[in-house]
Amino acid sequence: MVSGNGGRPVAAFDLDGTLIDSMPTIIRLLTLALTGSDSDHAMPRSRQFVDSRLGPPEERIIEFLADRDKVGWYVAEYVSFLNSLPLSDVRRFANAILDQAEARGFGIIVVTNKSTRLATATLDVLGISDRCEVVVDGYCPEGPKPSPGGLLRAIDDVGGSPGKTVLVGDSDTDGATARSAGVRFARACWFPNVRDAGVAPDCSTSSDGYEYVYRPEELAAVLDYVHDYGLSDC
Repeated sequence: MVSGNGGRPVAAFDLDGTLIDSMPTIIRLLTLALTGSDSDHAMPRSRQFVDSRLGPPEERIIEFLADRDKVGWYVAEYVSFLNSLPLSDVRRFANAILDQAEARGFGIIVVTNKSTRLATATLDVLGISDRCEVVVDGYCPEGPKPSPGGLLRAIDDVGGSPGKTVLVGDSDTDGATARSAGVRFARACWFPNVRDAGVAPDCSTSSDGYEYVYRPEELAAVLDYVHDYGLSDC
């Protein structure tokens, strides 16, 4: 494992709520799969449920808390959602984010707790499969986020180091993963679901040590800092 601030800079991206605004659909599908109800009364609590419990892949949560037979339904519904998206807009958004990292020489990896099949389907819809050097999914041998093992392996695989890596994600799970791995964390707050959940402060930094990014173009400053200084200030 490469240590310190050596190696190439690496940008690691979460999928849901970061590169694609799929969290509302995940909330709805998990609510249906686990409770059998699409009641609006459950929705305000659903984001908190996802943040606190969506460690394993969604399918594993359903298998554990509900019914194994519902997994196939969940996967089919999620893929149907992906196929219904306005692809040109969705792809333009995700690729514009990756463009910022590639323009600065960052290696690009994806770290998600989705299963292999749902991660692959999502990357294909986003049109970024070929741009991601390593994809770490929720079934990786090192365990799902917030375990840092998969992220650290991916960083090593692309010739980077934790001190020259930034993890961009939208959840507390992503933040905990970054902290455990010793990498910088930028919390993506550009999708409404994150802002509406009340997790984004009004300033760019907070007492939790996270760096909050409210628009994709604001990520450039974080990337520049990691590229030039890494974690030399920590």
